[in-house]
Amino acid sequence: MKPTKFIRTQLMKLYGHCELPSGAKQSMPVNQRLLRHSVPRNDTLFNALLLALLVGLLCAALFAGYLASQAKEDKADVALQAAIKTETVDGDLRGAIEQYKKIAALPGAGRATVATALLRMGQCHEKLGAADSQEAR
Repeated sequence: MKPTKFIRTQLMKLYGHCELPSGAKQSMPVNQRLLRHSVPRNDTLFNALLLALLVGLLCAALFAGYLASQAKEDKADVALQAAIKTETVDGDLRGAIEQYKKIAALPGAGRATVATALLRMGQCHEKLGAADSQEAR
């Protein structure tokens, strides 16, 4: 298959010839081979797009991790509010102490939540009196 006259003239302008080098095999049609070599490849643009894609994926992964940690902290905060309700509204100090212990042991709980749970657990022990103060220590 021979290239059209337009393609041949364009290739003549670019390369000065449109014939195959001596000894070269024709593995694809001349039109495709000559057009493939006449279109410059822009590696800089490809690399920039690839870098932007990788940065976007990294940001998405970090954001997903952040959301997961926020969910754990929210779970600990909800448990803390339930324990405070058990202590203040229900008046069940021993039940509240158990809830506070569980909150302090949660792996995803924030430092402020754990500190509040431990403080309120100590206050519950004080409210129970001297008999339970040995248990608190």
